[in-house]
Amino acid sequence: IVRDNPKADAGSTNPSLNISVGIRFVLKNPQAWLLALYSMLLVAPIAAFAEMWGVEFFQTSYCLPKDFAASFLANIFLGIAIGGPLIGWFGSQFTNLRMVMLIGCLVTFSTLLAIIYIHSLSFFTVSVLLFLFGFSTSNMLLCFAIANRIFPSFATGTAIGFINMLIMAGGAVFQPIIGKLLDISLSMSQSVFYTKLTLSDFQQALTLLPSCTLIAILLIYFIKPNQAENP
Repeated sequence: IVRDNPKADAGSTNPSLNISVGIRFVLKNPQAWLLALYSMLLVAPIAAFAEMWGVEFFQTSYCLPKDFAASFLANIFLGIAIGGPLIGWFGSQFTNLRMVMLIGCLVTFSTLLAIIYIHSLSFFTVSVLLFLFGFSTSNMLLCFAIANRIFPSFATGTAIGFINMLIMAGGAVFQPIIGKLLDISLSMSQSVFYTKLTLSDFQQALTLLPSCTLIAILLIYFIKPNQAENP
């Protein structure tokens, strides 16, 4: 099935262009940076909240045991698993992908605010919000489809790899930033009667995550999903 030497008509339309040319083309292309930054900003709340600080947040805000708090967060990944293919299909039905991305970001922003700042919700409501958060965040997968659409064949793989690289880098950046903000909150309020993080500490530190979504919304207006990027 896998061929090391595909036929000429099945491969690149311009075989003289090598990997270094594709890398330079992508790194100099504003659309590649916009798509990568947009994806990174949407995945940042997943990496920082769902993958790291969410368990402690729910332990503090709802006084849950660790295993129950972790099972709560599974709703986010369920939303991503269902939302990824559905949003991909939905996006294929419309030429205006920016509108699909905007709606997804608005839902992400709204659900994040509710999860972080409203701590008197029922467990069922929180589960639904977490699912919607994951579902709407998966609209960042449209960036890979856009890259495949607008970049020439010699740069498509490089563009997709570049987007994925910044997504992973975002997790490595935002997880410790949230931790540092929590450390600052704890050190500023440290006393004999104050030995652990409070809900207010988490809310202040996690404010960074909805802010990422707002920046992503601004980037949407500069992304051109239907304009081919020629060398």
